[in-house]
Amino acid sequence: MTAPNELGPSDELATRYGRPSVAHRNLGVVLIGLVVAVLLLWVVWATLGRSEDRVSGLVESFVVRSPHEVAVTVQITRSGTGPAHCTIEAIATDHSSVGQRVVRLPAGPGGTHRISTVIRTEREATAADVVDCG
Repeated sequence: MTAPNELGPSDELATRYGRPSVAHRNLGVVLIGLVVAVLLLWVVWATLGRSEDRVSGLVESFVVRSPHEVAVTVQITRSGTGPAHCTIEAIATDHSSVGQRVVRLPAGPGGTHRISTVIRTEREATAADVVDCG
């Protein structure tokens, strides 16, 4: 135990440096609250921003018509009613891109839509893939 006239470690620090004011403690609480609020707002913004008008594409079929041409049918699915587009790529046996085409879907009802197109290639394609939709 300490004698009545001796100071404990926290009292010594308070005597030497002073006690933190209530304003400093309140400022810390306010700053933490602001950081939490900003993080929550960012989560809401990111969630809502990503949920608008999703568009995806899938190659339904493809036929190699010649060494310089491939016919592709794609399914484009969109959640909204705005215009959409997908980039389709023709791929060679060495997995390199030998041709590309962007197919566009005008504004209209959401759901899955089937689009057929022909891609001109620099050499024979052996596959087709949807690489991007938006």
